[in-house]
Amino acid sequence: MNRIIVLSLFVILMIPEFIYADENIFIPKIPEKSETVDPKKYLNIEQMEHEKLIFRNIFDLHFKNWKEEFNREIEYEDFKSASNEKMMIEENNRVKEEKFSKVIEFLSQRIQINHNKIIQAEASFKLALYSYFAKKMDANKAIDVLQKGLNKFPVNSENMRLFIRMSLFTADLLLANERYDEAQKYYDAIVLQKVDANVFREELVRSFVGLGDTYYAHFQFKKAGNSYLHAQEIAKAGWLLDEERLAFLLAEIKIRLLWATFRSADYIQSSEYAYQLAREKVRYEKYFKDNILNDIIRVGAISLYERKDLDFYKKISSDLFAGDFAKKMVVKSFYYFSAAGFANQVEKYANAVKDKFYSSRELVGFVKAYLFALKKLNNMNKYFEISYYGTAYISKDSIWKSRFVLSQDEEEVRRDLISELSEDAAKYYYNLGLQNHSRIEFLKSAEIYSARLKENFRLDSKGILLQSYAQSLYQAQEYDLAIQASEESLKYPLEDYLKKVSWFQLINISHAKSGNSIDTKSKEYLLYEKFVDGFVAYFPLDPESRFALFESAKRAEFLGDLSNAKDRYERILSSPPLESQEQSNNEKNKVSLALALLLKKMGVENKDVMDSAGNLENYIKDYTVTKMAEDVVRMTNQAIAIEYAKQLKKDGKIRDAAKFLEMWSRNYVQNPEMSLVLLQSISEFAQLQDWEHILNITLNFQNIISDPNKLSALMFWQAKAQDMLLQFKAAALTYEKVFDSVKNTKKYDYILMKSSLERSAELFSFLNKIDDQARVSSKLYTVIMKSEKDQLKIAQFEIDLAELLFLNLQYAQSKNVLNVAMSRKKLSRKMNNKITIGLLKANLFINKNSWKYENDILRFIEINSGLKDKNKDEIDPYLLTSLLVEVNRFDEENFNNEVLIFKNDFSINRLRNIENIKNSIGSRLNVISKSKSLIKEAIITEILYAKLLTQTADLYTQLYYNKKAVDAYLLKANQFNLSARQHFYHALMSDQLSSGQKLLISMELSKFGKRDFSIPPEINIEDFTSDSALYNSISENLNSNNFLVKDEEKK
Repeated sequence: MNRIIVLSLFVILMIPEFIYADENIFIPKIPEKSETVDPKKYLNIEQMEHEKLIFRNIFDLHFKNWKEEFNREIEYEDFKSASNEKMMIEENNRVKEEKFSKVIEFLSQRIQINHNKIIQAEASFKLALYSYFAKKMDANKAIDVLQKGLNKFPVNSENMRLFIRMSLFTADLLLANERYDEAQKYYDAIVLQKVDANVFREELVRSFVGLGDTYYAHFQFKKAGNSYLHAQEIAKAGWLLDEERLAFLLAEIKIRLLWATFRSADYIQSSEYAYQLAREKVRYEKYFKDNILNDIIRVGAISLYERKDLDFYKKISSDLFAGDFAKKMVVKSFYYFSAAGFANQVEKYANAVKDKFYSSRELVGFVKAYLFALKKLNNMNKYFEISYYGTAYISKDSIWKSRFVLSQDEEEVRRDLISELSEDAAKYYYNLGLQNHSRIEFLKSAEIYSARLKENFRLDSKGILLQSYAQSLYQAQEYDLAIQASEESLKYPLEDYLKKVSWFQLINISHAKSGNSIDTKSKEYLLYEKFVDGFVAYFPLDPESRFALFESAKRAEFLGDLSNAKDRYERILSSPPLESQEQSNNEKNKVSLALALLLKKMGVENKDVMDSAGNLENYIKDYTVTKMAEDVVRMTNQAIAIEYAKQLKKDGKIRDAAKFLEMWSRNYVQNPEMSLVLLQSISEFAQLQDWEHILNITLNFQNIISDPNKLSALMFWQAKAQDMLLQFKAAALTYEKVFDSVKNTKKYDYILMKSSLERSAELFSFLNKIDDQARVSSKLYTVIMKSEKDQLKIAQFEIDLAELLFLNLQYAQSKNVLNVAMSRKKLSRKMNNKITIGLLKANLFINKNSWKYENDILRFIEINSGLKDKNKDEIDPYLLTSLLVEVNRFDEENFNNEVLIFKNDFSINRLRNIENIKNSIGSRLNVISKSKSLIKEAIITEILYAKLLTQTADLYTQLYYNKKAVDAYLLKANQFNLSARQHFYHALMSDQLSSGQKLLISMELSKFGKRDFSIPPEINIEDFTSDSALYNSISENLNSNNFLVKDEEKK
C-alpha cells in the first residue's frame, strides 16, 4: 500500500505543464452539423444544432471535477519555480515528461495485478485519469481501462467511494462519446446504491445529472427532467462543500431543467424556469458563458411566445429581481410572434408592459422588436408613434440615458436606432400635428429632430436638420426657440436655395410671433421687418423676398401705417425686374393693384387719389406687362371712378356724376370694366328720365362693347328707351335681340331674357302682330322651361302659347305644346279642360277630318255641360263656346270646299260627303240643344245647320237638272228645305238673338215664300272682338252664292 502511495507521488511529479495548453480538452467533441435528413424532423434541425453548441459548455460539468482533482494531485510546491530563464524551463519540462512516462508505465503494470481487485481498480482509475488529461490516451482507451478495473469489482461500504468515482468517470466519458446507453447503465449503478446522501451528495447530484443527460440525448425529455429534479432536491437538501460549489451545481441543474421542459413542450414550466434563472442571474451568471445566457433568453422567449399569458408577461416585466434579463426574454418573444405570423398580437403584449421598459436599459430592444412587428403589419401610424421612444426618449441628454452607463455596443445600437427612425418619425409627428392641429405632436417632432442633432452623425447636414427642427418648433408656437434654430442654420454651409429657406422661416416665425402687434413700432413687429429687409438685401431678385416685402407692406397697411405701406409698395415697383418675365409681370400686377387700393383707402375726396390712379395706369404702359396686369390696374381705375361718381351723387350732383361716368367710359374705351361704368352712367341718366340721351349712348356704344353680358344689358336699355319713346315696333324687335344676345353668353341671365321676351310679346300683341307674337312667345317658352320651377305656371304658359300658335295656324306646334302640358302633374280641372279642348281643335285642323274626332267632341260636350252627370260642375261655357265655334268653322269650311268641288263634277259621292258634314253638325246640334248652359251656342249651330240644309237641297236640285233626273233627288231637296225652314223658324223664336240676326234669318225664310214680319231695329255698337262679330260672319255666309243658285232655280 505504501508503495502505491509512493508511485502516486511520483506520477504527480512527472506531469508536465504542457497539458494545460488546450482548454478544449475538457469539452467533448460533438459534430458541428446533424446528419438528420428525415423531413419529419426538419423543424427540429435548427433547434438541435443550437442545443449541441450549448451542451458543449454545459457538458463541462462532467469534467470540471476531474480536472480539479487532476490539478490538485499535480500541484506541489516542489514544482513551482520563479526562474524565467528559457533554458531552465525547457530542461525542467523534459525531466517532468520523462518522470510522467515512467509513472504511466508503472500504472500500466499495476493494472495487470489480478489477485488484488482493489489495487487493480485504483491503478485503472488513476491510469485512465492521468492518461486522458495528459492526452496520452483517448476516451475509448480510457473507458476500456476503467471497465477492466470495474470488472468483478467488490462493492461494499469500504470501497464504495472508489466504485462510485470510477463508475462516474466511466459514465462521463461514455456520455461525451455519445455512448448514451452504456453511460446510462453506469449512472443507474450509482443512483441505485443505497448510500448516505450526506457523504456522497456531490456524486449523487452528478450522477442524476448525467443520467438526465442520457435521457435527454434519447429525446426522453420528461425522464430527463425528473432526473434533473432529483439532482436538484439532493443538492438543496444540504451541502458539505462551500456555497459557490452548490451555486454552480444548481445553476447547471436549472439550465438543464429549462431545456428539458422546453423540449417536452411544457412551455408553462419552461417559462417559469427561465423566470427563476432571470431572478437568480446575479448568483449564477459567473458560471455561464455568454452564449448560454443568450440561450436562456432565447428559450425563455420561445416559451413566452408559446405560453401566451398576458398576466405572466406583466409579472416578469415588473419583477425588479428579474430585471433586464427577463425583459430581454419579453423582447425576443416579440420577434417570435412576428416570425410566426402573429405580429398582430405583439401590440397587445407590448402595450401591457411598455411602461415597465421606459426605465429599463432594454427599452431600445423593446422598441426595435415592437417596430419590427408593426412594420410586418404595415401599421405605419403606430410604427411612427412608437418611434418616439426610439429617438427623442433615448436621446443623448435624455433622463433615460442618464440612468445607465451603456456599453459600446449598446451605445451604437442606440445611435443606430435614432439614425434609422428619427427622420421618418419626425416627419410623421409633424404631419400628424398638421392633421390634428395638435401642439403636442409638433413638440414631439421637434424633440426627435433635437435628438438627432445632438448625436452629430457624420453624414448629416446640420443646417437642414436645424431648419426642420425650427419648422416643428414654429408649428408648436415655440417662436423664440424656432428663431434661434433657424438663425443657427445660417451658420452652416448651405446652398443658396436652402439659405432662402432659412430666411423664409425667419420671416414666417417672426410674422407669427408679431401676430398680436397692434402697431408697427412694437419689438416683435420690428424684428419681423428686420428679417424681411435682410431677406430682400441678400436676395433682391428672388420672388420670395419680393413677396415677403409685399406682405410686409400689406401688414403695415392693415395696422394703419399707410405711409410705411406706400414706401414698401414703391420699393417693389422701383426694384429691378425679376428674372422671370411672367413673375415680373405678376408682381407688377399685384403691387400696382395693392397700391391703387391703398390710394383708394386714403379717400377719394383727396384729389391726389385720382392723379395717382392715372399715374399708375401710365406707369404700367411704360413697361411690357401682361394683359392681366393691365386689366387689374384699369379695374382699379374704374373702381376709383365709381367711387368718385358716388361722391358726386352724394353731393346731389346726379347729372354731373352721370356725365363723369360717360366721359370716363369714352376716355378708357380699352378698359375691361368700361362697360360696367357705362351701364352705371345709363342708370344715372334713367333716374333723370333722359331717354333720348340714353338711346344715343346705346347706339354709339353698341358696336364697341364686346362682352356679351354687358352688351345684352346695353341692348335692354336701348329697348327700354325706345319703349319709353313710344317706338313700339323697334322696341319689340330690340327686346327680342336682347334674348338672342344673352344666348351667346356663357351664363344665361334668365331674368333678363324673360322680361325682355315678355315685353316684346306684349308689344307685338298690342300691334296685332300675331305671327311675331307667336315667334317671341316660343322663345319665351324655352326660357320658362329652364328658369321656372312651378309646374302649374309652366302649364298655364303652355296653354296660352298653344292658343296663340293655333290662332297663327300652327296647329302641329300647338298640339305638341299641349301634349307636354298634359304630361305635367297636379293640373287643375280647368287647365285639363283647356288642354283637352286645345288638343281636340288642333287634331281637327291637323287631320282635316271632323268625323274622326266628332264622337270625342260630343262626349266632351256631354260630360262638361252637365248632360250626363248632373252633380258634376259644369265647365266654363266660354271654353265650350270656343270649341264649338272652331268645330263649326272647320265643318263649314270643309262644306264649302266640297261644294266647290261638286260643282265641277256633280258627283253623287261628293254630295254624300257634303251630306255627311251636314249630318255631323246636326248631331252636334242634337247634343248641345239639350244643355241649358249652351242655349246661345245651340241657336248659332242651328242657324248654321239650317243654312247647310238649304245649300244641300240646292245641290240635290242641281244634280237632278244637270246630271241625272232622279225623283229621289227632288224629294230629298224638298225634305231638306222643309227641315231648314223649321230650324230657321225655331231660331227666330229665340230671345238670344239680336234684331239684326233675326232680320237675316227672316231673309232666309223669305226664299220659301212671301211673308210679312215686323222686326224692330236695334242700335248695337260692338267692337270687332264681340260675339256679334261672330254672328256677322255667319250672316255673310248666308249671303253667299248658294242663294243665287236657288234664285236661278226658281226662275
